[in-house]
Amino acid sequence: MNDPGRVTLNMATVPVPAGDMWDRVVQVLGQQGLDCSLHGVLFRPVMDPFWVGAQGRTILVFGRRGVFEGLGVDSVTGEVVDVLDCPSYQTIFVNSSIDLFEKASSWFLGRYPFYEPQSDEEVLESVACEIRQHLYDIDPPCVDPDTFWDTICWDVAIGDWDFHDNGEYVDWSLVSDDPPPVWWTEKFAPGQPTFDTIRVPGP
Repeated sequence: MNDPGRVTLNMATVPVPAGDMWDRVVQVLGQQGLDCSLHGVLFRPVMDPFWVGAQGRTILVFGRRGVFEGLGVDSVTGEVVDVLDCPSYQTIFVNSSIDLFEKASSWFLGRYPFYEPQSDEEVLESVACEIRQHLYDIDPPCVDPDTFWDTICWDVAIGDWDFHDNGEYVDWSLVSDDPPPVWWTEKFAPGQPTFDTIRVPGP
């Protein structure tokens, strides 16, 4: 199975707000592309991004983690967040912008493999500290407690990123074109904004 590497998404039909921030989001997702190396182990691209409402925010989903998580860009702040499938549609901070997410994720994937199989605890903790420091240098708040990258650093520290024993972590061929889970496509709950209510009118 071929590694997808850097992937560009179909942004041609996705309505986005006007402004420099969103021009850059479209450029990164639709032209520059995102690093999806290691068969989508960090996240899998959504080839046709779409809007969802979560905790009063409107988010453009561009990636998936497992079946019940989505990575997306907040329509107002430009932050990248992780949207969890739960009654509150909880959002977890990932990065301060799409550029910083691209920089952090590309470095992280390029750093793999992080350690030799069955490395001892001291090695695991040392590597996790190195990763945390490098991510901090890219985007300081991304490693604050209970953020997306903070959780990954803890996973690295306990050996959860040693995939030598189970081979390919994700079967890319099974997930690249899957339809989104039902919770992403259901209508927004009453009181949540739809994209139309926050969109900056275009020309």
